[in-house]
Amino acid sequence: MAVLGLVMVCGLLATEFTTPSHSSVRQVTEPGTPASYAELAVLHTDPARRILMRKTALVLISVLGVSLFVWAQQPTGFTGSREVFLSQKALVGTQVLPAGYYTVTHGMEGAQHIMIFKQNKKEFRVKCDLEPLAEKAEATVYQYDSVGGQQVLYSIEFSGDKYRHVFAR
Repeated sequence: MAVLGLVMVCGLLATEFTTPSHSSVRQVTEPGTPASYAELAVLHTDPARRILMRKTALVLISVLGVSLFVWAQQPTGFTGSREVFLSQKALVGTQVLPAGYYTVTHGMEGAQHIMIFKQNKKEFRVKCDLEPLAEKAEATVYQYDSVGGQQVLYSIEFSGDKYRHVFAR
């Protein structure tokens, strides 16, 4: 879809910057026309100005295309929210979350992925990394470990997601 849009824009730019016929230049610069029209005709037909306009348009389209490509390649986690239940308090990243139900959303702080755990009016923001899975997760999977009697949640794979959310320690 983006490629089709770029082709259409290039086509419009190519037709927009075509050389006007000599008859149209003569009509504008005939005696009796205001000087501003004659100046516009000269500016429009100036080869150096036309080349600069074409190069500028090409650079802008290239930057837009590369930006769209890079943006499309960024892993985004999931959209919307998910429900998580912790049966007992657990260390998630660097924070201890009390037991209970949480609404979890995925967000970004600059280039850093974060998981936002909300319980009632409390909000816990935990840094995470995304690891691609070979295929979509069939079920939600929590990876826990017990360290010194403390439950530590290392990662979550949400059902239907293509990424594992690994929490920073």
